[in-house]
Amino acid sequence: MIGRQSWMRWVLALCLMLAWADLSIVAQELPEGWSKDSHGIDVQPAYDLVFPDDRVPEMALTLEGDAWEEVTVGGCRELWTLGSVHFEGRTWPHVQIAVTEADLAAWEQGLAAPDLMLRFDRLAVPTQRFYGFSELALHSSREDPSLVRTKAALDLLRDAGIPSPRAAVFRVRLEAPKEMGFISIYTLIEVPAEPMLDTQFDEKDGALYQVAGEAVRLGFFDSDAFVPLLAANPAFDAPSPDALIAALLANRGNRQAWRMDLERVFDVYEYLRWLAVRTVFGSNLGYGRTLDPISLYWDPGDMRFHWVPVGPLQLAPMGGTADLIDVSLDNVSDEWPLIRLLADDPAYRGTYLGYVDEVLNSVFRVGPMHDRLRQFHELVEPWVIDPDLRPEDRAFLGSADSFFIGLEELLFAVEDRYAQAIDFLAQTDFGRSPIVISEIHYNPSLDQGIDNNFEFVELFNNGYRTIDLSGYMFIEGLQFALPPRTVLSPGQCLVFTKRAETYRDAPCEVQQWDRGSLSNGGETLRLLDREGVEVDSVRYDDIFPWPESADAGGSSLEIIDPGIPNYTYENWRASLMLGGSPGWVEP
Repeated sequence: MIGRQSWMRWVLALCLMLAWADLSIVAQELPEGWSKDSHGIDVQPAYDLVFPDDRVPEMALTLEGDAWEEVTVGGCRELWTLGSVHFEGRTWPHVQIAVTEADLAAWEQGLAAPDLMLRFDRLAVPTQRFYGFSELALHSSREDPSLVRTKAALDLLRDAGIPSPRAAVFRVRLEAPKEMGFISIYTLIEVPAEPMLDTQFDEKDGALYQVAGEAVRLGFFDSDAFVPLLAANPAFDAPSPDALIAALLANRGNRQAWRMDLERVFDVYEYLRWLAVRTVFGSNLGYGRTLDPISLYWDPGDMRFHWVPVGPLQLAPMGGTADLIDVSLDNVSDEWPLIRLLADDPAYRGTYLGYVDEVLNSVFRVGPMHDRLRQFHELVEPWVIDPDLRPEDRAFLGSADSFFIGLEELLFAVEDRYAQAIDFLAQTDFGRSPIVISEIHYNPSLDQGIDNNFEFVELFNNGYRTIDLSGYMFIEGLQFALPPRTVLSPGQCLVFTKRAETYRDAPCEVQQWDRGSLSNGGETLRLLDREGVEVDSVRYDDIFPWPESADAGGSSLEIIDPGIPNYTYENWRASLMLGGSPGWVEP
């Protein structure tokens, strides 16, 4: 009889032999140039390399055969085959390359380049990554003669502070049997999954759903239509998306209660900002007009569902605007309750109007938008007019004439959309509040003393009239209502702190909040007026690109220019003074 210890040693040795055999097989399949820094499962995502803004990289795809198999992903049917991806002198083997049936048919007939999904972690190499990414989308430029509309649109969303996929323009050479190979310009798009969830949300271990069919309207819940792409960590006890729909469709007799219940399960303000950006730049496809799949992410960090933009969004071209959502939202029917109910609520509509104004005065200004589009266009131009390309290689590339005309149409469309949005705001009674969150001291240094005693938030009146702030409310981060007879004169500050005695010498009024404190790890501060309309909000963070010296380094976060939107890090700096500058704003 074999002793227990001898038996365990024998089993362990056998397991090690089998594991070594498996590793040897995988190692034999991996190509020369394989590296854990580019292919490994633990590598950090190389965003600057994979999604550059200053060049158009090249990527080559090689299909290993012409047999296509069927797969269902997120409730959508696709066809896939195996292939290899070549980039920067390295090769990724056994990549699942997927395409829709309609795209494959058009490709085989030589009508259009297909949209492609690249899945690096399937089949033979489940631990393979592409510089930290397990899945990427290649969006064809077949409907965009300018070749830059999708890249520009997704960048615009992220610049507006909305968690969004990154994108980059690539030249792709595809080698395939049956003379189906070609060269074309594609937009490489990040897929909503890790690392996007890890880098743009509070927590990455939540639940990600893709919704397809009629259920995308969110007018009812169909468990079969809400396909879980990622399951939440069981420890979080994530709710079903049914909770979001139930809160949205609940009785609105008490609008304040309805808003509070909805905001507990859904980041309404993030969605309204997304909606404002989308309606300003327009798109021939989009939620509220088409039944394209949508994505929802339940974030364990704030325990709410978030709307996750998915590509391929595009800046609207000139003409063909019948399917666009009007900036007024008046052409959205009751069949789309997420938009219609929010637009019909006075508080949410006022907040939406504020976001439209914000977009027009920040990320969608005509001059900078034109400069950005021309910059992208110039990067692509050498690949389009390449004289060394054979006629058969140019089949899906488009002509140089259409390329330049496409840019001019796109520049005109930016001017047109901007003018329409400006005209719309002029016809409403909207007036932007001059009250801005101008300084945040969320993690005082040990040199100052006890953390809570020195935390403060500063408001600044950037306008020309005195504002009565009585009844205004902080509803995120801090949660309290401003007391009666609280007024703020033009050019003056108001400081809120955990301990008013600490700042008794500040050159302004100081008020004390009664409970809670600022998060040292970053959070959203949101101020509403008496009607529930957002006055200002900031989602600060304690990591780069936010100033890191404000995280227990002695500095506060100071606004740079109170006259422009402050929702992203570009308009914030670390204070030069220890402990910040409560009570005054440097011009």
